Amino acid sequence: MIQKKAIRVFIIGFYGCCNTGDEAVLAGILESLKKTGRLFKARVLSADPEHTRQTHHIKGVKQSLNQGGIIRILFFEWFGILKSIFWAKIILLGGGSLIHDLRFYNLPVLLSTCFFAKLLGKKVALYGCGVGPVETKLGKWCCRHLLNKFDLLTVRDERGIEWLRDAGVKKRVIQTVDPAFALSDKKSPLSFDQLLSKEDIPLDKKFIGITISGWFRSDNFWQKDKLHFSREIKDMLKIMNETIKKYDKDLIFLTTVFPADLKMALELKQKCDFPKRVWVVEKEYDPVSTANIFKKLDFLIGMRLHSLIFATMTEVPFCTMVYDQKVKNFLKITDMSQYSVSLKNFNPENFLEIIEKTYQNKIEIKKNLYNIAQEFKGVALENGKLVEKLIK
Repeated sequence: MIQKKAIRVFIIGFYGCCNTGDEAVLAGILESLKKTGRLFKARVLSADPEHTRQTHHIKGVKQSLNQGGIIRILFFEWFGILKSIFWAKIILLGGGSLIHDLRFYNLPVLLSTCFFAKLLGKKVALYGCGVGPVETKLGKWCCRHLLNKFDLLTVRDERGIEWLRDAGVKKRVIQTVDPAFALSDKKSPLSFDQLLSKEDIPLDKKFIGITISGWFRSDNFWQKDKLHFSREIKDMLKIMNETIKKYDKDLIFLTTVFPADLKMALELKQKCDFPKRVWVVEKEYDPVSTANIFKKLDFLIGMRLHSLIFATMTEVPFCTMVYDQKVKNFLKITDMSQYSVSLKNFNPENFLEIIEKTYQNKIEIKKNLYNIAQEFKGVALENGKLVEKLIK
């Protein structure tokens, strides 16, 4: 039997940025391509090519766009990007929250790069992306005139389709799920015991997990260095103290965004009434090993989107403080909105009631998450098949 040549794929996204959620997305994309049975050879745009090589065993191509390095891209990194575009047969833009105009240059740079690939005769796909907001004239123009030229458009939620339609995208848009769901049931390089041993966390404890956003609400991101978050920290400390007292379990912070979330977790641990009952995972691990920690949690008090995805994949009941629209979208498709509160006008007493509701309904929630994880894994893997069809 003649072995078909490997399909060369160049993946464009914000990888190598110390964000475990984004690394889970990339790992999910690679897993979906692998599961098609075809041989793929991938390169990926990365802020840290060496980290990408060590984590995913593929070549990283340097980019600085997500770090505000538009000048570095145009004058120093563009050659490497062009070289990879010429090398590839398929260009994948995704996943993660890429399609937005919060920075004026985001959509012009990303979409014009993909449009250039189209001019060279490459197949181009938007792969399981988050979309929105797209509100400026420039952002809508880019979507309308450039995304309509793509060969395949898939987005991770219904709201993303609405944003694209509002921007004037007429081409068919397929609703999928976050690519990270393709990692469900994937074997972890590190066991739970091995990982906790690396962190000097005792193995005989029962844990309630917590994930935090270092700037709490997403609309704080652009001014996070000027804010002190004193009210938010006070509210979180109340939740932590009351949770430890009521459920008599230790808390463990599972950091997914470095260094902001880690810094906040360490501060909360220090200020908590029970610091010896609060643990923090301080090192960055591959996404599958990180997800493996969730299996041992009694339940999760989550904020970050991919911590909720990890909890869903491992059937761990969760409740959440909604810090971003993408979390709200995810809760809707998983039927978990009743176990959430918004961080806007946040009331810790109300959230403590949500925690209790989650605790009382753990068995029902686990069943729901099991069914969702199985369904979403199949949907995520379908993305790889759609990409494979582009070259048939």
